[in-house]
Amino acid sequence: MIQQHRAAWLLLAPFTLVVAATVVTGHSPSVERPASPAAARSFVVFDGTLYKNKPPFNPQSVHPITVLYEARLFLPNQPATAMPAEPIVRSLIGEVPRAQEPVVLDIERWPLTGDAQTVRATVDKFLAVLSWAKGEVRGVRVGVYGTVPIPDY
Repeated sequence: MIQQHRAAWLLLAPFTLVVAATVVTGHSPSVERPASPAAARSFVVFDGTLYKNKPPFNPQSVHPITVLYEARLFLPNQPATAMPAEPIVRSLIGEVPRAQEPVVLDIERWPLTGDAQTVRATVDKFLAVLSWAKGEVRGVRVGVYGTVPIPDY
């Protein structure tokens, strides 16, 4: 059982790192290498896994991150195109510890590809939810979960 948890962590870790780094820094990973070590930016690693009995991480190398999943943001049986209720979003953000820990909103039900109108509607929904979250608790870094890049095969 422990081996399975370690294997799952090892499989998910690279993906989680890329997404977390992108959310926190606001930049996509670059293919270009810095000219010198002095020009290198720090790379922050976050752990947003929900595994029980995880090995302890050095707090200087792996930081906690709060992920608010759809199940907590949306009401049961709510249509996939619907917005979460603003009071629910504000309440959940208000529960987040007042730390340097960023918050990720994991909303995967809205389409990220398609015609321009569909994508624009999704962007508007994300902007509204992010506005509610950021307006509730000043200074907390809030982002959205996403795959990098969009798997469009």
